Amino acid sequence: MNPVILTLLVANPAPIERVVVFSDRAEVTRSVEAACSGDKVEVEFPMLPVALDLRTLRAEAGGKAKAMGVVSEVGPVEADRDVRRAELQKALDKVQVRLQEVRDALVGEQERVNDSHHYSELLSAVLGEELRSPKPNPDAWKKALVLLEATETDARLKSVGSLAELRKLEREEAQLYRRLSAFDGTAPKEARQAKVAVACQGEGRTVVRLSYVVPGATWHPEYDLRFVTEGSSKVGRGKVELTVGAVIQQATGEDWLKAKIVLSTSKPKLGAEAPEPAPIMVNGYKSSEGQVLVQGTEDRSSLQVGSAAGGGGPQAVTLDDGGKSITLTLPTAIDVFSDGRPYWVPVDEASGNGESFLLTIPKLSPYVYQALKANNPASYPLMEGRVHVYRNGSYVGDTSTKYLGAGEPMELSLGLDEELAVERIDVKTLDRKPGVFSSKIKMERELAIKVTNRAKNAERIEVREQIPVSKDERIAVELGDKTSKGVKVDAERGIVSWVVELSKGQSKRLELSYVILLPESWKM
Repeated sequence: MNPVILTLLVANPAPIERVVVFSDRAEVTRSVEAACSGDKVEVEFPMLPVALDLRTLRAEAGGKAKAMGVVSEVGPVEADRDVRRAELQKALDKVQVRLQEVRDALVGEQERVNDSHHYSELLSAVLGEELRSPKPNPDAWKKALVLLEATETDARLKSVGSLAELRKLEREEAQLYRRLSAFDGTAPKEARQAKVAVACQGEGRTVVRLSYVVPGATWHPEYDLRFVTEGSSKVGRGKVELTVGAVIQQATGEDWLKAKIVLSTSKPKLGAEAPEPAPIMVNGYKSSEGQVLVQGTEDRSSLQVGSAAGGGGPQAVTLDDGGKSITLTLPTAIDVFSDGRPYWVPVDEASGNGESFLLTIPKLSPYVYQALKANNPASYPLMEGRVHVYRNGSYVGDTSTKYLGAGEPMELSLGLDEELAVERIDVKTLDRKPGVFSSKIKMERELAIKVTNRAKNAERIEVREQIPVSKDERIAVELGDKTSKGVKVDAERGIVSWVVELSKGQSKRLELSYVILLPESWKM
C-alpha cells in the first residue's frame, strides 16, 4: 500500500495538556476544542510521533460528548519540514548576527581598557615631571587620572556583561545547530496523524483529548541541600534547606511546549508476557570440604562520602520508590525539546533543622568529614539520587542519598575538614588452630586508628569502624581486651564507635581488637 500523504500535517500540532514522564517512556495528552455540526465532529491531531505505541492511543470528549473511535496513519511531512527548517535557520541567523555584534563590542571594550591603562601610565610619568616644576598643577592631572580610571572601569564592567551575553548566545547557537542537524538526512521525515470521531450528544462545543505513550523519555531526581550553622561555630545546630529537582531528557520526536509535566516512579511494562517456567533440575555431588567459612562485605556505613573525598561521585542513579508509586507535579508549565539534552527543573522546596558534627570512617576513607544529621524535611519520600551539597553558602561537592521516607533520619557528608587528620594501621592478623585450652579456631584481628587535631581550637570527633557480623549461630565475634575504652557497639550493624575530644595539636590513638571463633571442623 502506498503511503497516504497527509496534507494537514503542515498545521501545528494540537497543544499538549499534560505529559507523565516515567523512567523509560512518557504518556502525552493533547487537547483540542471543537465545534459540533450535525451532533457530530471529526477532530484531527496532526504531527504526532511515528514511534508512539498504537496500543495506548486513547481518546475522550468532555461534557456529554463521547469519543466513538480513533484511527491513525503515517505519511511524509516534507512541507512542514521545510517550514520548520526555515524558521530554525532564521533564528540561527539572528543569533549569529548578534554574536558578531557582541564580539565586536568585546574587541572595542578591550581596546578601551588597554588605551586607558596605557594613558594612565603616561600621565603618571608626566605628573612626576610636572611636580618638579616651580608652579605644578597636580589637581588638573589628578582629575585626568580619575577620568581615565573611570573609563577603564566602565570598559571592564561592560566587557564582563558582554562575555556573559556571548556565552549565552553561543549556547543558543549550539542548540540551534543541533536542532537543524535533524533535517540533514535525505529521507523525508514522517509523522502520524490521528482522527477522532465524536458523537456530541447535544453539546455545541466539546474538548477532545488524545493520549498516547511514546518511548525515548526518562527522568531522575537531583537535590540541592544547603546547611547553615547557627552562629560562627564550625559544627553544631543549623538550618537545612532542600531543593527537590528533576533532570528530564527526551528524544521522542516531538517537542513538549508549555506542557504540564508530571513525574512518575511507576514502571509500566507494556507488552510483557508471562514467562514459560523452565524445568527445575536437581543434582548433587559428594563434598569432602565440610563447613567452610565464607567472608562477605556489606556496606553498613551510614555516611555517604561521595565526591567530597576527591572521587568521581555518583555517575548515574536509578528510580527507587521503596515499593510505592510516587508522582511529582512540576509547579509551572515548561518547554522540553526533543534533543536528548538534560533539562534540570525545580520541583519543590522544603526546610527543617539539622546538626553537623565531625565524623571519620577510616576503613572507607582516610579523611575527617563534617557530616549532617537531619530528618527528611519533605512531606513525601525522597528517591535515590545525586545531592549537590552547600555548607554555609559554599558548594562542597556531590554525594548521594538512598531512598528516604518522609521524616526518616539521614546522614550526609558536608565535605572534608582538612584541619584534622586520621590514619588507620593494621597491627595484627593471626589465625590459631584448636589447642589444649580451646576447641575453637580463633581468628584474631587488631588495628589502630590515630586522629590528630591541627585546628586552632579543641575538636570533638566521632570515629567509626566495622567488625564482622555473624549470620550463623556457630560463629561468634567477640571484642578483644585491647580495645580502647569508651567504645559503643552496634552489634546488629557491626559498627563500633568512639567520641574523641582533642585539644589543639593533640593526637590520640584508638585500639580495636576482636576475635572470630569457629568450630574446629570448619575450614577458612
